[in-house]
Amino acid sequence: MDARFLDYYNRELAYLKELGGEFSASFPKVAAHLGMHGNTVSDPYVERLLEGFAFLASRIHLKMDAEFPRFSQRLLEVVFPHYLAPTPSMAIVQIPFDLTEAAKSTVNGAVLPRGSVLTSRAIAGVKTRCNFVTGHELESWPLDIVEASAGMLAGDMPGLGRQLRGKEAKGEVRLRLRYQTPGAAGRPNPDKLTFFLAADDALATLMYEKLIGHTVGVVVSVPGQAGQTMVLPAQALQPEGFAADQALLPNDPRVFQGYRLLHEYFAFPQRFMFFSIAGLKAPLAKLDTDVFELTVLLDCDPEGLVGTVDKSSFALNCVPVINIFPRQGNRLLVTHDGVEHHVVADRTRPLDYEVYRVDMVDGYDRGNNPVTSFVPFYRHVGNQYPGAQAYFSTRRESRRMSETMMRHGGRSSYLGSEVFISLVDAQEAPWPHAIDQLSIQMLLTNRDLPLLMPVNGERDVEVETDQAMRWGRVLKGPSTPRFAMADREVTWRLISHLSLNYLALRDQDPQSGAVALRELLSLYADLADPMVAKHAESIIAMASKAVTRRLPVSGPLVFGRGIGIEATIDEMHFAGSSPYLFGSVLEQFLSRHVSMNVFCQMSLHSANRGQIATWPPRWGGRPDA
Repeated sequence: MDARFLDYYNRELAYLKELGGEFSASFPKVAAHLGMHGNTVSDPYVERLLEGFAFLASRIHLKMDAEFPRFSQRLLEVVFPHYLAPTPSMAIVQIPFDLTEAAKSTVNGAVLPRGSVLTSRAIAGVKTRCNFVTGHELESWPLDIVEASAGMLAGDMPGLGRQLRGKEAKGEVRLRLRYQTPGAAGRPNPDKLTFFLAADDALATLMYEKLIGHTVGVVVSVPGQAGQTMVLPAQALQPEGFAADQALLPNDPRVFQGYRLLHEYFAFPQRFMFFSIAGLKAPLAKLDTDVFELTVLLDCDPEGLVGTVDKSSFALNCVPVINIFPRQGNRLLVTHDGVEHHVVADRTRPLDYEVYRVDMVDGYDRGNNPVTSFVPFYRHVGNQYPGAQAYFSTRRESRRMSETMMRHGGRSSYLGSEVFISLVDAQEAPWPHAIDQLSIQMLLTNRDLPLLMPVNGERDVEVETDQAMRWGRVLKGPSTPRFAMADREVTWRLISHLSLNYLALRDQDPQSGAVALRELLSLYADLADPMVAKHAESIIAMASKAVTRRLPVSGPLVFGRGIGIEATIDEMHFAGSSPYLFGSVLEQFLSRHVSMNVFCQMSLHSANRGQIATWPPRWGGRPDA
């Protein structure tokens, strides 16, 4: 029973006794038979009547409380639907190029499309295997990282000043790579290589800051041959994971993409630990060797990287994955004794699947003949479904522990949630026509199964599509899935989300702007591990002003006005790791929050070490009102 019921009961009973005492004192003749004086009731029958009424009033109070979160859930389903869904488990998987399976002539790499399915190994005591889908397109190459190091700029690279356009290189991060297929005929010729920072989190964030924030050029060379070098510009090295076509969570046109970035960062920050080096095709074609080096030139001292960076700090052929996949569930038999129907993906294994989202519902009669298709009531925009008269709406509630789980414990701490579906017409009244079965197309997760899957082997997951990439191993994760928002928290989180926009940051003083941004970040910090959740509290000032900068466009010099934002953080909240990745996500969020006809430029400052980074001006991504 809900613990609030007893509190409501006591409050109702006390109110009735107090009001009855006042009534008896004001009208003693009329109320003489009530036997109520002050808070005491002398007549036991009257007291029983009051207790019964308090019981019924408490039940009504609970029902009224239950309706208010349902209303706010409906509103959230329109404006912030990602808040109503659980956060699935995520991981980083390395899928090497398998020369034993690929044709011997296939040496130019293989492409695994975004959205490809990976299946886990069997889990002890469970029949279901976990399904993951890739968040990026993966180009896998028959290359190995044989050596990696960091240090001050070596003396084997003369004459770099002219090629770096006046920028001074002080440090370097050097990667030595070797073809798995020796000989000129077997060498691949990639134009872009994508690397994952596979070191521990503290070192990986520091590497990310040095590589993304301080690169002035990339040298492609042959070890020991100073004459065979080519210099690529700093723009050749770029971070990966921020583009819309690299999203892990399902894209939804109703969700502002900046919120998705915050969601993914706090749920699994390692998914952003990728960078790529492009423009390699021409330099590699000129190198007659099976081993080559990529030297990233830095404009700073590589402090913290010297002696700690080695070949295990980097990984090729990696991709972020998420435990979410489409599936058509078992036919749902419709009973006519209620307006809601419990959605179960697989009746034989209900605890192995959790509904992330219901996409489409088809209704059938008793003879298995199609009757009508139901479209989302709260998700359609404008004339998305012309002529539609049949709709469905969903409601989610947290799954409760069964008596068996209470007695013996569950298989993990994550219980997940359950989804209920209602069939309605255009006025959200119950669907008036007879429907006997429902076929439901939905997005599912494997609930808590990723926490139980065996990892750290060479064959943690199996690739279902490409013969040149058959197996993969999990490098990071799987992360812990997170609950959807609890009912009682929905309203206040909705109000917090609706009350914040970038104008609030611009119009307020730096401390008030920091409070507003911390409030927004705290909504997503609940998804994070405790160490990452502290990042939301690190912002101590957020100032913004109008600035004039050269616009980031090609052609003649053009200057324009935009918004300059200075964020100041306390690095004590990062526990030895670098805040640069956090700043990068924040910069991407704010630039998307700005109108597309102006630019945004953000700088990150630390109360401990001053300015950390200033990002180049970026065009706003939000359409004008």
